[in-house]
Amino acid sequence: MSSNKVVTVIAGMPEDLVFAHACYVASNLSEMLPNFHFHKICKKKGLWEPWLNQICKKYKWSHTKSPLIWREVAMRHGNATYIGGASEFWEFIYEYYGIDSCLSRDELKALKLDILEAYEVENMIASSKIKQKRHCVTIIGAGRSLCPDLVAQLVLIKELWLHCGVIIKLYDDPGHFFKLKEIVKDTSAIGGGLCATTIAQSMSKALEDSDIVLVLDHLIREDNESSENWLNRNRMVTIKFADEINKEASSDLKIIFCSTGPTCFCAAVLLEAVPKLKKTNIVAVSAHYGLEILHSLTDPLDLPLREFYCPPVWGFLGVNQYVDIWHIIQQHEVYKPNNRAFKFSTDSSLPLGTKHTEYRWSFYMAHNANPYEILAARKAKASYLVGRTEDYQKCKAICDLLQLWYDRENDTGDDIISLGICSDGTFDIPKNIFFSQPVYLKTLQDKSRIWVPCEDFPMPNHPSWMFRGLIATAKTISQRMIYSKESTTL
Repeated sequence: MSSNKVVTVIAGMPEDLVFAHACYVASNLSEMLPNFHFHKICKKKGLWEPWLNQICKKYKWSHTKSPLIWREVAMRHGNATYIGGASEFWEFIYEYYGIDSCLSRDELKALKLDILEAYEVENMIASSKIKQKRHCVTIIGAGRSLCPDLVAQLVLIKELWLHCGVIIKLYDDPGHFFKLKEIVKDTSAIGGGLCATTIAQSMSKALEDSDIVLVLDHLIREDNESSENWLNRNRMVTIKFADEINKEASSDLKIIFCSTGPTCFCAAVLLEAVPKLKKTNIVAVSAHYGLEILHSLTDPLDLPLREFYCPPVWGFLGVNQYVDIWHIIQQHEVYKPNNRAFKFSTDSSLPLGTKHTEYRWSFYMAHNANPYEILAARKAKASYLVGRTEDYQKCKAICDLLQLWYDRENDTGDDIISLGICSDGTFDIPKNIFFSQPVYLKTLQDKSRIWVPCEDFPMPNHPSWMFRGLIATAKTISQRMIYSKESTTL
């Protein structure tokens, strides 16, 4: 699509006669004029006001009734220029095209019926497409070592299959082509929910029709390289990625960063550079940091790993993060006495009590433990062994996230995980800063599901200066390298 294409968007309620009239005129203009492009948005009466409030908040407009009309440059959902309501639209088309339109009330009523009928048909088609839709998952940086295992695990996530399966696209620099080719070859016999695994020849092809993008790639910090230079290099790569998203991707695209690089930083850069994306659809995986240390904590205690949830992870991921081992939740099975427990009989082989699940904080276990030292020693040892990586933790963190996000049958919001999200001010984290924190899924009125902070979750027990330091670093970097006009150095 041409980068200088301009689309006129007319939004309103199908019951509104004025909206029907404006759509009729715009539709005719689009057929007569090669450079006039028109897009219609219909919202039923009950959905109109929440949608209008959301779009006005996004673009900082003040508009109160149907219809709402604006123009967008390049791809839809790009830079938007407010026109106004019907009166301003008539002035606009008269000034630009010398066209004036007058219709009788009976003609307007006939148009209204046409709009309502078209709305119902479009809803039926959209509903049918949703049922038949194949999820398309794109992996950026597919040459990374965890990709073969990740692809195999993605296929096992039944929540992604829907009715028609999943398509996986692989993309990386040309130097990784043979690695990607081997992955495609290995997955050809998987079957199950996998419809196809393909190699994208360009970033634009990788993003085309994608629903989920997993970003595994990042720029490694060089020896003796300053933090400023390293972050700037990641920033420039992310901006190039953002340009491709602006050209090719849907506004409903979900972006999931997962690497040991500055993922919160890159997520914030991307959101700033791609305003059409919903900030709730950009997240940075953080559970892998917690999974790394979980084994180091539980192994010396001689307790089964399956009893423990991943410890909460706080921070500006890839720059500074803190794993709070004191607030790991343990799911332990205990026997509680009942009346039979007090009537002991040597003839009975049954346990004295009934089995119950008990949830505990891990304060009592972590008091004298040194999991950070154990983890550091294990990593130092592993660095000498070829093939030893932390791929398992990353793979599990990604798959657990997607499984929860797409599990439509579970709307309870009981599952709490750590995730880098755009802050809403909870936990005293400044708004609009990407920061890892405990979150849960919230279902909105339109049935979409977003990750929101779990404000009841306890904050770290460490001295407050430590947590304030994590926030201060995130705030300083965000303000000086993302939101500053220069955006070059700290």
